Amino acid sequence: FMDMLRRVKQLENWVEELSKPTCLWLSGLFNPTAYLTAVMQVTGRATGLALDKTTTETHVTVMTSSTDERVTKEQPENGVYVYGLYIEGARWPSGEEIEETAEIGGAMCGGCLSESRLKELLPMLPVIYIKACKVQDSWEASAVGYLRHVDDIYECPVYITTFRGPTYVFLATLKTVLPKSKWVLTGTAIIMQSDE
Repeated sequence: FMDMLRRVKQLENWVEELSKPTCLWLSGLFNPTAYLTAVMQVTGRATGLALDKTTTETHVTVMTSSTDERVTKEQPENGVYVYGLYIEGARWPSGEEIEETAEIGGAMCGGCLSESRLKELLPMLPVIYIKACKVQDSWEASAVGYLRHVDDIYECPVYITTFRGPTYVFLATLKTVLPKSKWVLTGTAIIMQSDE
């Protein structure tokens, strides 16, 4: 029930402001895929890219909260900040664990996939910057999205629930220094709603 109240509150706030939210609880949307398509459409119109030549890429920011001053200050370039996502089969470093950062589209991003800690099944991810981008010729189209075949990017499936299968939403791109096969074997995925 509390989940439903949070969804209603998010929609009420959105209607009151009548503008694109600076940071969105993606899990609170009935159809998150439609929202991501809208982000790609807006970017496509602004840059002249056709929708079929546009996809999304994700960058995990160093911001741990949706109320972080950097999140609420301004919109990211060609994308949106989202929060409230969990990761299964891995974790994302925070604070002092992040060795290097980079500014991407105005968002300070950093870290890479790390091995999960004992008894930590679904750790919360920091704020994520989902950006619309042009599809590159070297990327392979598949039923679940574009596969980039880059060693330092794990194409991570995003599901609404831990049930996975029919709850697939999109393919996230997460930085990794370990072989991608490790994350495939651990079943690493982003989950929008915990089982609690």
